[in-house]
Amino acid sequence: DSNNTGIEVTVTYDDGSTDTITGFTIAAPATLAAEQTSTVTIEYEGKTCDLSVQCTTVSPETYKAQCQNISYEELARNPDNYIGQKVTFRGEIIQVQESGNEATYRINVTQGDYGIWTDTVICGFDLSNSSSRFLENDIVTFYGDYAGLYTYTSVMGADITIPSILIQYMDLSQ
Repeated sequence: DSNNTGIEVTVTYDDGSTDTITGFTIAAPATLAAEQTSTVTIEYEGKTCDLSVQCTTVSPETYKAQCQNISYEELARNPDNYIGQKVTFRGEIIQVQESGNEATYRINVTQGDYGIWTDTVICGFDLSNSSSRFLENDIVTFYGDYAGLYTYTSVMGADITIPSILIQYMDLSQ
């Protein structure tokens, strides 16, 4: 950005000494792209230097490829084994709650006989990560980070504990 936030530049002088500098400017900016290396030219006290900057953001394709299919039963039975891991599921949205740029979905992820879906997970999703809205009864494939078990109280007053996932990407399947 224009304030050079997050950029630390170390100069090496002819005598071998080094110093971290501020007050440099970006003479030739570049737009960073996921998993790509870009060249940025900085200027400091009349000297310029090209820097190779590796963008560590993972592309959607790479992220999705890193996600693993885990059965609902395995996730519910051994939840601590998967916290923080990337997972993928296909399922039917049974409830949508939106507030601003955030959405919470309850999604059934096990398809049974006669097209009936069971085994509910709760998912959070940043709506700015998608150009379309997702509705109840949509069949979706989603990719995200497993966040452990989540407990909430049903309208009947019972505590319900289900797996929770922070969705990074979601695609409409049907």
